[in-house]
Amino acid sequence: MGAKRARAFVFLLAAALLLAACRGRQGLTGPADLPTLAPTAAATAATPATAAPPAGSPTPNVPPTAAATLPPTFTPGPSPTPEPAALLVAAGEPRLNAVMGPNGEPADQPWRAEVLIYDCAAVGDDPQPYLLELLRLVNTEEGVEYQLDSQLLSCGGLGAFGLQPLTWDKSGRYFWYTTAREGGPDGACRPWARPMTRVDLADWSSTTLTSAALAPFGQRVAGWINGELVVYAIDGGELGRLAPAALPPYVSAPVWAPDGSALAYLQYTSTCGETPGDSAVVVVNTNSYEQRVVWTQASPELEGVGWLDPGNLILTGLLDTGQWQLDLATGTAVPVTPMPMPTP
Repeated sequence: MGAKRARAFVFLLAAALLLAACRGRQGLTGPADLPTLAPTAAATAATPATAAPPAGSPTPNVPPTAAATLPPTFTPGPSPTPEPAALLVAAGEPRLNAVMGPNGEPADQPWRAEVLIYDCAAVGDDPQPYLLELLRLVNTEEGVEYQLDSQLLSCGGLGAFGLQPLTWDKSGRYFWYTTAREGGPDGACRPWARPMTRVDLADWSSTTLTSAALAPFGQRVAGWINGELVVYAIDGGELGRLAPAALPPYVSAPVWAPDGSALAYLQYTSTCGETPGDSAVVVVNTNSYEQRVVWTQASPELEGVGWLDPGNLILTGLLDTGQWQLDLATGTAVPVTPMPMPTP
């Protein structure tokens, strides 16, 4: 068997092992994907978290001439029955959709991230065409490829989907990507933000923040993990985390102030205004990680929150689409001419 065919065989086997479990992954689908929080006693100040994220192990795709060094927790699994993902890999060559190398110093970091796409095709006896995306990290010095994530998608489907590299830290140790390059959750009634996943190449652990938002200067990211608002440094670990106040159970994506000094988010009762409910606006100081409730109202329920400037918020009604400017210094809100809400 030639080197090219051997490499294709090994790549197919690795793809089949890791991708069979991803069949039918469609992205977020709407209100069911919104974080739901258990009420806490009161707004609290955060303390830096020390818990390490769970360790994970990517699967290597090793060229026949290279000696692969597997992550220490790698355990080979059984060979599955061929699934659409494996059949797509066997049927044709992928196209390279995205490439991103470390963007810091030293410039000779050996890693780069790649997204490969096997375009829509009918496989086997299934009339439904599928598309397969693979996210892998390539070590150019060792000639080894580590597969991080995959998506098997029904062509023509809806929802949020698509693997996309987002950024590296300066040292090349931390890599960030999203599983929602395109689209949005089906039936979403409120502003939505994509998830972001951080991979630590030192131990191959990964952590995913849902409804994540990158800070204005690109050095921090905020999002939700297990019902807590968590802030990470792009080039390091957690900076702080806190639980929401004892208010309505659903939370919105956090939104950064233009100067990065604060975050704002909503808590609300109903996902789409299907029942009368309450809303609350919470502002978090990103230096002290203290939070305060700056506004509550019962009707109309609020849809979204954004920043006009570091001292003023823009609030949008869910059903009547009215807008109000909230002065954080005085706590007063006045109606304003509707304007587009900033994207988280």
